[in-house]
Amino acid sequence: MKHESDPPVSTEKRSPEVQIVLNPRAGRGHGLVLVEPLTSELKRRGYSPSVLVTEDPGHARRWAKECRQPPDYLISLAGDDTLDDLAEAVIRHRIPIIAPPVGFGNVCAQAFGHRAEISAILDLLEAGRCIDVDVGVRQSADGAESFFLDVFIHGFVETIKLMGEDGIDRVSNTRRIAGYLLAAAK
Repeated sequence: MKHESDPPVSTEKRSPEVQIVLNPRAGRGHGLVLVEPLTSELKRRGYSPSVLVTEDPGHARRWAKECRQPPDYLISLAGDDTLDDLAEAVIRHRIPIIAPPVGFGNVCAQAFGHRAEISAILDLLEAGRCIDVDVGVRQSADGAESFFLDVFIHGFVETIKLMGEDGIDRVSNTRRIAGYLLAAAK
């Protein structure tokens, strides 16, 4: 029996929400090239996309911490560090995430086998197949805790990465490799 105070029943199906997190600096701006055609194609296929453009290195982490209304899906057009920053929301809300390789190192994207092509991103989204990923918690020198995906680099290799990326010219792949080799030699 329907009461007068009951809200009208909607027969419309809700569009799945897709949150795109874009780091415009990642991978020399490669995500910037993808974001507009990706949002257009998502809308055409019945999704409701929104874009969060990160303004500083902690922006994605703050979003993940404050996320109360999780999207149905998350696409990270960023690098491994931003992906780590999003881990808290992904874990807490069990949000499926796609991480195309648009960053610098792309360790996660390579491990997942994701590609930075609109068709590949949409294929992953619509396949509905999820892969569990191991995560950990790390504590920085100031005591702050953060999540990291299990592709986080430890020890000597991490030292080389940190030393090498600091001064690497990210325009040239040859210079990038030379930067890592120089860091290893130091």
